[in-house]
Amino acid sequence: MARKRIRDLDAQASIVDTLKLAVDDTGMASAKRVSVSQLDARYAGSPCYIEWFQNPGEATSISSSNVFQKIDVTTAQTGLSGGSCLTVNAQGRVTNTGASGSFLVSACLSAGGTNNDDVHFIFAINGVVQAKSEQSMVLPSGARETHISLQALLTLNTNQYVEVYIKNVNDAHSVTLSSINVIVQKIA
Repeated sequence: MARKRIRDLDAQASIVDTLKLAVDDTGMASAKRVSVSQLDARYAGSPCYIEWFQNPGEATSISSSNVFQKIDVTTAQTGLSGGSCLTVNAQGRVTNTGASGSFLVSACLSAGGTNNDDVHFIFAINGVVQAKSEQSMVLPSGARETHISLQALLTLNTNQYVEVYIKNVNDAHSVTLSSINVIVQKIA
């Protein structure tokens, strides 16, 4: 098989602007044409991620003990973001507006309460809690607070959303989040 010079390959590729030359690490012997759309689908665009935070936080009124409910957020602020597949609303709901995929979801929270309450945090997709993400902490008594982080790899289909939920195992005491930071990043 005759080998073509790079100049010849470039000239042929420039004739049809939808074709480009792809050369992998084995060199020109394995050079082949691929369409720009094939390259775009694999490599184009920026990574998809979004961050939201609230500081200072606010109290979540626990309606009944040992039942998960969405944390109260009224002023979620968007931090860094990239790509266009995720959005966040003022209540801290992150929605996947792009293609279905796997996402790394992380949250760091600082909370305070009363009575040494046993408090659990968890991620929920469209209101359904995801057990693998559940983390717990005991709130110190008095005016002190404690910190917790949680993360999980979650599958989000198009238009599904993820939120942070809370439950107070002991009682229906309110829990005050002094700060929260949530990051959602598409990984596949």
